[in-house]
Amino acid sequence: MTENINKANSGVSREEAENILKKFLDNENYKVLAVKGNWGVGKTHLVQSFLYKHKEEYYYYGSVFGISSIEQLKARILANYKNNLESNNKDYQTKNEFPFNFVNRIINNVFEWINRNSKRLEQTRKVDLVLPGQSPMPIVGSLISVAGDLALNILFNINVKNSIICIDDLERKSKLPLDELLGFVEYLVQELKCKIILIYNEDILLEDTTSKKALEDYREKVIDREFKLEPTV
Repeated sequence: MTENINKANSGVSREEAENILKKFLDNENYKVLAVKGNWGVGKTHLVQSFLYKHKEEYYYYGSVFGISSIEQLKARILANYKNNLESNNKDYQTKNEFPFNFVNRIINNVFEWINRNSKRLEQTRKVDLVLPGQSPMPIVGSLISVAGDLALNILFNINVKNSIICIDDLERKSKLPLDELLGFVEYLVQELKCKIILIYNEDILLEDTTSKKALEDYREKVIDREFKLEPTV
């Protein structure tokens, strides 16, 4: 990522944390910031309040609590985006009317086709596609799954490009491996040019041996800056 990582590992106050957040957002070379801290210290509130106050453009937020796949995380980020957009940021949709309408038409057409043909698809005899070394795959069921995944990825990639994304509760993930999650973060940075803020309780995360190794492997490669929030009374 950057030559000068300049990581802040020791505990910092809320005021110090806000200064770090500002420097992170202002420095185009910094792409990933890790905000660590114990449960209940106000990590999420601090980040969301700061972004709401200092950034005019909309930011995305998604918690990995209970999810087991990257596709679920994408869907959660988009769902959070849609709900907040409608209630807090109607101007954003107005300024981006063309991509919103174009993508929504594609998505709606896909799902309308599936809805119109759902009974026919259910009644159609499934033909097993057999590939060398693979288990037989029923084509009809797979077409529906592929259509849904394609629609999700189109909508996600168009909307989040060049955005700020907060990914929260890394220590509360379900069956999603941490190395897969951090690989997704790297993809967001490299391919979609996003800035990422990771929020997690490192002490809990490191209790899992596999997650500990993944964090050690990816820390220098993915995370540019990090700090632990330890506010005083």
